[in-house]
Amino acid sequence: MKGFLIDIPSLFDTTSEKESKDHRQKVLETKRKILSRFSQKQLEDIKSRHLLIGPFGILNPTKHDLIEYLASNLSLDTIIDEAKRCMVEYRDLIDELEKFEPRENPRLETVIKNKKLVNEISISKILEILEDFKPDPVENERELKDQLYYFLNGALRKKGVKVRRENSIRNGRIDILIERENDRPIGIELKIARSRNKLDELIGQVRRYKKANPSVEIIAVILDIGYNLGLDEYIEMLEEEGVKVKILKGYLRRIQRKTRKKTIIIIK
Repeated sequence: MKGFLIDIPSLFDTTSEKESKDHRQKVLETKRKILSRFSQKQLEDIKSRHLLIGPFGILNPTKHDLIEYLASNLSLDTIIDEAKRCMVEYRDLIDELEKFEPRENPRLETVIKNKKLVNEISISKILEILEDFKPDPVENERELKDQLYYFLNGALRKKGVKVRRENSIRNGRIDILIERENDRPIGIELKIARSRNKLDELIGQVRRYKKANPSVEIIAVILDIGYNLGLDEYIEMLEEEGVKVKILKGYLRRIQRKTRKKTIIIIK
């Protein structure tokens, strides 16, 4: 009977090896396609950022040379992180890759599925989290931004979500950027409702950002300090631009300025 003992998994070794090889090739193709969406300057920056010094062997590499080099030396996860950082669209290519995923162990699939569920943070969830944000009195928007950054970072860090401050995007720098693992990034632009000019500035900013960064979902956070500025009108305009709006109630901190005492000497 000893000769009839068969290692069942070995029956599928040939198929598994072929699937694995095909999948590796598909991953490499996907990495190349994502990298092709970067500019040559961005690719050079990525190479420097990850200390990929060599051996490269090419004095003046073309964009194609850089794509091949980075695709061979960086993981898909790293390239996706760089795509998020540079606001480069990649989800369509990942969706295409997932169609070619090899058959997995069901237990492993469950772990992956649960991990995705843990890290899924919808824009509605972010708005819900913002309900708990009660800012201290602030002097300016920088202080408000710092408070919100630390609040969101504390709330989202354990969920594997990256929160960045003053992040560069096309056509400007957005106050806060939330990078989600399985979805588009969310940008937050803040304004203290000091005047209608400030709110007009907010409208202009989000229009520019949305036009230049269609892959970024945007939330406008407005600190209402009690001025009668017709906020409902601005909320309506922002929502017409496809922007979610969160109004916070708060106060400005009074600035106490030191005054110099002048001594006047009268000479008779």
